[in-house]
Amino acid sequence: MPPKKDQLSPVDLRQKANSHGIRFLGPVPPSAWPNEYKHNFEVIRALQFLRYEDYKDTERIPTSHKLGYQKRVKELREKVRYLLKDINPNESSWRKLEDPIFGIFDDPVICEKCNNELLKSDYEAVSSNKELQSRLDARRNMRRLCACNGRRPQRQMKDDDEEAGSIFCSVREETITHAPGDHLDASRISMRPDAVIGLRKPSSVAWSETHFPAKNRHDLFLPFLVIEAKKEKDAPGFRSIQFQTAFPVRRFLKAQFDIDSRDTSCEPCLVWFFAYQGEQWRLHAGTLDHDKVDGALQLLLIVDYIWSWARDIYRTTVRNLIANSRTSFRAVSPVSTDRFRHSISLCPTSSSAFDSQDLDGIQIDSTVAERDRSQRQESTGPVILKDATSYPFLRWAVGHPESPSWTALGSIRHANIVQLEFQYHDHWAAATFREEDMLSNEDRSLGSILGNYSIRISREQLNDIAFIWGTRNQSAWGFGLAHTMRATFYFKTYCSQSSWQIKRVLHCNIWEEEQLPLSRHSNTEDLMRAMLKVRNIHGRESAWFALQSTNLILRPKPGEGGLEWITFADSNLKEKASDILSGLATGRNQGIGGICRVRLDNGLFWTATVLNNQDQCLPASWGKDNRTGDYLLAIRSSSWSDTGPKFCLFVPAETDCGSGSELLHVLNQAVSENSLYGDDNFQSSHHDRMALRHGFCTWRTALSLERTNTA
Repeated sequence: MPPKKDQLSPVDLRQKANSHGIRFLGPVPPSAWPNEYKHNFEVIRALQFLRYEDYKDTERIPTSHKLGYQKRVKELREKVRYLLKDINPNESSWRKLEDPIFGIFDDPVICEKCNNELLKSDYEAVSSNKELQSRLDARRNMRRLCACNGRRPQRQMKDDDEEAGSIFCSVREETITHAPGDHLDASRISMRPDAVIGLRKPSSVAWSETHFPAKNRHDLFLPFLVIEAKKEKDAPGFRSIQFQTAFPVRRFLKAQFDIDSRDTSCEPCLVWFFAYQGEQWRLHAGTLDHDKVDGALQLLLIVDYIWSWARDIYRTTVRNLIANSRTSFRAVSPVSTDRFRHSISLCPTSSSAFDSQDLDGIQIDSTVAERDRSQRQESTGPVILKDATSYPFLRWAVGHPESPSWTALGSIRHANIVQLEFQYHDHWAAATFREEDMLSNEDRSLGSILGNYSIRISREQLNDIAFIWGTRNQSAWGFGLAHTMRATFYFKTYCSQSSWQIKRVLHCNIWEEEQLPLSRHSNTEDLMRAMLKVRNIHGRESAWFALQSTNLILRPKPGEGGLEWITFADSNLKEKASDILSGLATGRNQGIGGICRVRLDNGLFWTATVLNNQDQCLPASWGKDNRTGDYLLAIRSSSWSDTGPKFCLFVPAETDCGSGSELLHVLNQAVSENSLYGDDNFQSSHHDRMALRHGFCTWRTALSLERTNTA
């Protein structure tokens, strides 16, 4: 028996990876995701934020499905707890978790008796190609869940997709061959991933070294999922796992690209890669919080989503390519190009247990042509914003190209359509805070803000915050950001004086990390929930808080975990500090040294989606509108310019108001309910009431004419 080859040292392995074009560029923000993969990554990112309690309350998912997941989650948690009690669990112990997580790929897809479905994913994958997605929708509509329950079926469905038996093939610790033409057989590069999952060999496809990369398993066809595990203690780190698995991932991508390049109309292929150390899991397309119920659920849902993608997108693509291939895969040539050198890493949501240096991921060149992709699916949940730029209701607002002339007197706005803006302030003059004698009063006030209201975040968390706030061009920041930063978040919502448009601005003040003692990262889930809480304000509260010009600042909850937004009045900030922070937001305090300011107007969005009843309830300390009624009629403040409309009717309900008749009814109802809003300077004197009555009459007359014109 020949002696076992020595493996490459970590340094030699990295040099070899670099020489073959494999780059480790770290997590990729959503703005840099290749277009042909975004529709998959967006769903997985949304699943990252799905909480266990929210999943249980989701009405569209059948109760039987939810009960099944709850059982799987509990079983997985118990297994993890058992392993955590072990003083020194080894790698093989942790690998026992793979069966309950990835076992779905070993199960049959359809019933052997009736050919109906045995499993349906709650979050089904979609295709970026509209024509393929249309055909997939038709197939899914024809599918029915198996109801045999041990009985003989009344009828047997056709198996047009050839899904009888197992459609996937998984291997463990099998040697993977290098791609033909790579000349790496003598390189001593490790090519034995812990587990690999691919398609099962179709009967119509002849074996070839290019598409069947497992050395001793000729039934593993075009792998798409790699799993690599390490023990919890004395682990080499995720960076080492990435380098160790880089060449197998590259090998599978080259095999996929060999067939994908033959037909540009099919869905592009990719390889998913799970790496885990103990109870810490990372998907190169996403990361998961460990040691939580939410994390266990997210892991199971993401694996099930990959199963849906592998069954309906990846396998269908391969079947189409086989059917349309001129060579029929019986005389395939070896791979002659090296286009897929890099694998994809989706920008993950960081966990406090992860070091930023471990967050590097294998990356891919954007060499594949852009393709049409479907819109974000409903299943992506409350994280995703809905663009409202073309919403029909906007035509009743002053300033719209199609708005009637009467909007100059009274504009009508939907309370759920808001303009989002993200402002970023980089305080780079670290020395300012170090030499106390040189501090100005403004800088001392900034220091007080820094001490009480700053939180430690990672670059990835900042990317996530900007993303859910509508920022898509994060490269516009133009600054080199450290891996960890201290940030103060300030939120403001108000109405534009010229158009009554509701605006929400999130201000992020970044401070030098060296200025502060080290502390643990903010929990990502708490951080995202806090941002969504102010972003998703809707209905009457959306209009009321904007009319109040509400200002909030984010702080860690005193004496407990989590984050909370509080008003400046409750913040105990010195008045000077509040003024300075507000001035930074408006750009007034540009004299303070070391500040670089970027303003990103992200556009109009529909913000009616909420997470759950708990997140919908807003703190009483923010203030409360005690008026009743379905609508809110605002009167222009005396401090505003008189160039804008005198009135604005805010409609919080889910309505289109497509005619003047409907608008007139809404206005009359608001007046009859006395649902009026005026600022503190508004005096309900006899003269004021007469002016209002005259304005309302003029507005009613205009709406009556609008009703006639649209009848």
